Amino acid sequence: SVWALILVYAAFNVPLSAPGLISVALIVFAFAWNELLFALSLTYMKAKTMTVVIAGAQHTRGTEFWYIGVRSLLVMTIPVIISIFAQRYLVKGLTLGALK
Repeated sequence: SVWALILVYAAFNVPLSAPGLISVALIVFAFAWNELLFALSLTYMKAKTMTVVIAGAQHTRGTEFWYIGVRSLLVMTIPVIISIFAQRYLVKGLTLGALK
C-alpha cells in the first residue's frame, strides 16, 4: 500500500539524506544570520538586526570598540553552539559527494 512505501522511504532515505540537509541548513542559517545589507536598507528603525546595531557603533567621541567587541561575541555564540552540536552531520554532509 501507499503507507508501506512511505514508511520504507522514511526508514531508508531520510537517514541517508540527514547529513546533507543539516549542512545545507547550517549554511543557510549562517547566510541569513549575516544579512547586513538587507536589514540595513529594508527594515525600520525599531526592527534592527544585531549586525545593524554593531555597524552603528558610532558615538560623538568616535567608534566604541568595546561595544563592537561585546556585541560581536554575543552574535557569534549562537552559530558556534549550533555548529558544535551539528559538527558530526556537517562533516558527513560536506564530504558526502567527495571522491577518494
